[in-house]
Amino acid sequence: MVVGFSLRMYWRRLKITGKKKIPRGEQGILMASNHPNTFMDPIIITVLTKIQTSFLVRSDVFKPGLADKFLRSINMLPIYRQGDKVDNIRKKNDEIFEICYKRLHQKKAIIIFTEGSHSSVKKLRSIKKGVGRIAFGAEEAFDFKLNSCIQPVGVNYIHDVNRPGGDVLLKFGEPIQLRDYLEQYRKHPAKALLALISEVKKRQRELVIHISDKTYYHTIHRLLIICRESGMAHLNLSGKKRGLENEFKAQKRMIAAVEEWISKHPEEAVKLAADVAAFDEAMEKTGLRNNELNLKVPSVAVLGWRGLFLLLGLPVFLYGYLCNIVPFTVPEKIVKKFKDVHFHDAVRMSVATFLFPVWWAIVGIAGGLFIEPDVPITLLFVGSLIVSAYLAFWWKRSFRRWNSLRRLFNLSAKNDVAWVMMQALKSRITKTITEIL
Repeated sequence: MVVGFSLRMYWRRLKITGKKKIPRGEQGILMASNHPNTFMDPIIITVLTKIQTSFLVRSDVFKPGLADKFLRSINMLPIYRQGDKVDNIRKKNDEIFEICYKRLHQKKAIIIFTEGSHSSVKKLRSIKKGVGRIAFGAEEAFDFKLNSCIQPVGVNYIHDVNRPGGDVLLKFGEPIQLRDYLEQYRKHPAKALLALISEVKKRQRELVIHISDKTYYHTIHRLLIICRESGMAHLNLSGKKRGLENEFKAQKRMIAAVEEWISKHPEEAVKLAADVAAFDEAMEKTGLRNNELNLKVPSVAVLGWRGLFLLLGLPVFLYGYLCNIVPFTVPEKIVKKFKDVHFHDAVRMSVATFLFPVWWAIVGIAGGLFIEPDVPITLLFVGSLIVSAYLAFWWKRSFRRWNSLRRLFNLSAKNDVAWVMMQALKSRITKTITEIL
């Protein structure tokens, strides 16, 4: 419940589709997911499905002692890879697989990240054979009577990974029934494994934003951001129709159309890539961020009213922030210790989820013992901390948006050279994409 609330605070929009396709309690489920955002991915899957899951994690995060015990206590299981400084890797993995077999027999769900490692690239990378080996191994361990399935899963961070306030779309496909591959497995295990892995990859690819063109990957990825409005307009999507599922469809359609166009117009593709590169160069000079590209330049009145509203809310923000300064600042300090930015979301949210309730309890107890022993007043004070923390969080997010609008207004008002160049290039790029779509 607490984690679910934190998740919805951290991300602007969260949506799950295909939830009814999950065979809850009917059979063991191997949830085969892509892996764009380290520990955030299993948290999102577990919270949005409301299914207690186990998940396989690379072994190097299981430090001996407290870390190992804690991670296992929250249903994490280590998977050992070649290169890990561990003896008897095969034996250790066999022990983990045995645990997986038993949990599948108990009709539980296990999350396995089929790519084997995390990456925020907008594509489904090569699928490892582990998901198939565990699936067939479990069936074999129980005389091929287990009747388990593999559930394809796609975790999509629609815009940027590692950006609090972004959007997340979780998609589930139709389960792949292991019984359809058992006859082939008995005769030709290797062929059955390859066939199963191929089917998993095919179905997973349908559930994720996938850019297959290696040469123009960066160009296409940037087009998804620069021409977001064009992609949505092409599908006649506006207002309430612009949900995450429709944004997903728009991105998939744009990728397919652009990749086909590139294959047929190689010379024009070079020019388009050059325009995108020039746009990025101009954007860097302006200091704008990706989430600011599709904002409209505000009028003086809009900017003023928003600023006044924030100014009126400033005392509430200061009270909420200063009274909760420890849980607001400590997560950011801890995050800086992680060089891999893919860990930032999960670490920031997890630490904050733990610290805020602990902080409220400590302040409440201290206040009751040393300042005001009256219970109702103490509870009222703690309640004010909780409410003001939420309002401070909301104020910070609103301020960031206002600041983005202010920057756009200033660039436009000053007729900044880089800004003018950006607008000209965006117009040319958008025209090309509109013609392609």
